[in-house]
Formats: sequence, C-alpha cells, structure tokens
Amino acid sequence: MRYDVLLIVSLALVCLVAIYRRDQGRLRRSRANFFDGCLAMFDKAQVKENGAHFPVLNATYEGFAIKIEPIVDDMSVRKLPSLWLKLYLSAPVGYSSVLGVLLRPRGTEFYSPVFDLDTEMDVPDGWPKDVLIRCSDPENAPSLLILDRLYDLLHDPKCKELLIGPGGVRLIYQAAQAERAEYSVLRHTKFGGSQLGAEAARHLVNSLCAIYRSVAPTPSPIQAQSQGTL
Repeated sequence: MRYDVLLIVSLALVCLVAIYRRDQGRLRRSRANFFDGCLAMFDKAQVKENGAHFPVLNATYEGFAIKIEPIVDDMSVRKLPSLWLKLYLSAPVGYSSVLGVLLRPRGTEFYSPVFDLDTEMDVPDGWPKDVLIRCSDPENAPSLLILDRLYDLLHDPKCKELLIGPGGVRLIYQAAQAERAEYSVLRHTKFGGSQLGAEAARHLVNSLCAIYRSVAPTPSPIQAQSQGTL
C-alpha cells in the first residue's frame, strides 16, 4: 500500500472538511442577524436560529400574531436563486375555503399549495394576466373583488403569492436574488447584504394586515391568538 498516497488523500479530506466548516460558520454568522434591522417595530419578538439557514421570526404587530420565515429557492435552473419571505398572520378568517393567488406561476413553487387546490377561478378584470387562482371550495371562498384594494401589491413584481385560509393569511414576497458572480462561477447561493430593514418589513407586514382585514370575520382587528398558520 502506498502510505504516502494515503497520507496525501487523508490530508486533502481534512482540509476539505475544515474549509466546509469554515464556510458554514461564515454563512451562519452572515444570516443570523437577518432581522436585526426591524426587531424594534415588533412586540414580543422572538428570533429562532435555524442552523446555517436563515432564522425565523415570531412576533406580534398591532395585536396580530406574525411569523416571518425566509426560504431559499434554487429550484429554477435558468434563474438565479431567490430569497423569499413567508409572512403569516394567524387569526380566524370569515371563510372556510382555502384561496390561493399565485403570481407568475412556473410550476417550481415548492412552497406553494395552490396547485393542490381543487378549483381554478377566473382572473378578474384589472388583475395581472400571469396569475393562477385556485380554491378548495368556491361556495365558501372570499370574493376576489374584496382584494381589488390590493392593486399595488398584486402588480408588484416581487410579490409571489397570497393565501387565505381558516387559520389566517399568508404572503410570499421576494427579499433578494443571489449574487450572479458567486452563483455563476462558484454555485454559491449568496445574498449580498441580506438583512430585512424596518421600512421593508413594515410595508410587508402592513400589506399582510390589509389582506387579513379584507377577509376577517369583523372589520376591527382582533387580539393575537395562538392558532396554527397556513
């Protein structure tokens, strides 16, 4: 047995493991402060670390229970990976059906349940044409006309999905795209300066609250409740 070759291979493996651990540590540290810029706008904010993934925020805002979960989407072969934000508002809704509005559907949206809903609905006039609307029960779904007030959000190219169900409402919004150079050359999914600022967070959470108020059982806000999210 060539012990010199075995030694070289062993040293190479040790170096690879060390490099991997170093890169994972850097990645974890770079993502751990994702919510630092917006925590002050929330009440009872709790940030849960998620290893090398982005952390998850649970908080209250204007009495509503809010959860923000960043997810990395690298499923599309011809597009740069995206960093999406799943924003949940957990509260009772005045409808028993699940309604999903998916903008610019491509069939790779692993995070969306819209494709599993039974009934496809017509797109109202004035809405974007590249949109998929489905629900689980048309007779018990909210009218799309009540969402017309969300015109700006529906036409925002970063807005990806609205979901309304008995447990509350959900919004999916693009926070960032991967850096082209890092991904094209090294296949590293790196989001430069990826931190959620207070202005962006307030805009998104206010939009989420506006969606909820459109479908709430009563027009007045309710206190946050510990119900399951969508």
